[in-house]
Amino acid sequence: MKTPLLRLQDIINLEYLFQRDKEIPTAALHKRDRKFATSLSPKKLASPAALHAWLSFRLEQEFDSREQRSPGAICRDFFHLFITGVLMTGAISGILAGLAFFSYTGTTPVNVFQFLLLFIAPQLFLIALLFFAAMVRFAPAISIPTFYTLCLQQIYRLLAARLRKNFQENTPAAQRNACLHALSSIRAHGSRYHGLFYWPIFCLFQGVGLAFNLTLCGISLIKIATCDLAFGWQSTVQLSDAAIHQLAKALALPWMWIPGGEQLLPTLAQIHGSKIVLKDGIYHLATTDLTSWWPFLIMCLLVYGIFARLLLLTFGWLMGRRIKTATILDTPQCKALLRRMQTPLVATQAPQEEVARPAPPAQTSVTEESRQPKTMPPNSLPQRVFAAIDIYQQFPDPQTLQDQLAAFGFQPQEITPFLANYNEDQLLLKQLAPLAQDTESEDIVLLLEGWMVPLVSLLSYIKEIRRNTGPQTSITIALVGKPGETVFTAVKKRDFAIWQQQIASLADPYIHTIALVGIQAEEAANDS
Repeated sequence: MKTPLLRLQDIINLEYLFQRDKEIPTAALHKRDRKFATSLSPKKLASPAALHAWLSFRLEQEFDSREQRSPGAICRDFFHLFITGVLMTGAISGILAGLAFFSYTGTTPVNVFQFLLLFIAPQLFLIALLFFAAMVRFAPAISIPTFYTLCLQQIYRLLAARLRKNFQENTPAAQRNACLHALSSIRAHGSRYHGLFYWPIFCLFQGVGLAFNLTLCGISLIKIATCDLAFGWQSTVQLSDAAIHQLAKALALPWMWIPGGEQLLPTLAQIHGSKIVLKDGIYHLATTDLTSWWPFLIMCLLVYGIFARLLLLTFGWLMGRRIKTATILDTPQCKALLRRMQTPLVATQAPQEEVARPAPPAQTSVTEESRQPKTMPPNSLPQRVFAAIDIYQQFPDPQTLQDQLAAFGFQPQEITPFLANYNEDQLLLKQLAPLAQDTESEDIVLLLEGWMVPLVSLLSYIKEIRRNTGPQTSITIALVGKPGETVFTAVKKRDFAIWQQQIASLADPYIHTIALVGIQAEEAANDS
């Protein structure tokens, strides 16, 4: 069974659900996702299809009635309505343009130059612009937003307004905020999902051009068949007949190789005979010369307006499908989800003599699947954990800390203290340097104290970690609150919001901030 391709609505729903999960304790997420994973076959669990199955499962939980619709479904309907409206606009514009241009009164012929300028020159300009934009992509020093990128930004704004309107009534504030945060996350992390949104917009505008040219060509043929039209050329600039003939031959190159292609091009004599001189009128011109232009003009529309758009539409569709097939959901949130689904639940209990630091309450309710060491689950990279020195020193040994992290679904390969002093932190950065060339390097987990404000020096150090690892290495920032009866406690909601804001300023889509134990409500925080 093939894994279904990603759809835009799936991406939006995933980001929405990840936003909803941010305030749930990690241990509770692990228990929920692992319980669902046990209903899947081992083969499916080890494949990307597990993510699609989880998405369907969570959407049924989140939107359990027909009146409730997911953000992805709302966006899908918006796109369908938007596409229909834009395509109809293109088709109607082509009809109106054809009727207006071919309004022949019997005294003034249809000006060939005006037809080429209005309907053919823009097609050639857009094709040249696309080739230029493609060349710019290979020049890293040049960064110019394309027309489609600018349109995509406007569509983001329309989507946000549509979601805000649909979620305004009869929707809890948490769901409404998560929906808007999800769209903001997609927009901010454009490098991650840009292709998935860019190519549908590209195809849409090719479809608009195709609809315009099809209706324009149809109206042109109807007017030619039902009216006695005359075609000619005139210009204040003194152009020779030979120059006009060479221009026509250049435009006719794409179809000159087909049998009878030369008959679709006016001859030099016909071009001379269709030249209009204002003071002389058209009564002395031959009818055969005045009607020799229409096959050439229709072929220009077919080649540059319809066939070229079909090629670009096919190219955009293939590129969009290729992006969907090649897109790997390797973001920190997706990796954490797969890790929770594939990692057995573990209950860790402190020995009798170590009662001063009992296990976190969230862990005592977790069912133990096995106390034996587990093999690393498929599709799950090990983590290299950097624990803040103040947290690291509260555990008697690294193994105890590793067991505690395992209860939250992590698979630490190595735990190293950091933020002790400058020299040791710089040494750690040098040890990370080989990871930049390793595409299968382990993920990074930074275990930090969430009740402390992230300083500029810490943010700079996180940037240094990114520079010394691969650009797509997942960095998870796991926050804990002030130590109480246990080392790992919930983070205050206000503190977590500050951390999220500061980490978001790094504009790194592969850095993920989580509250390890959960987020403490403001009321509970004030009571304490």
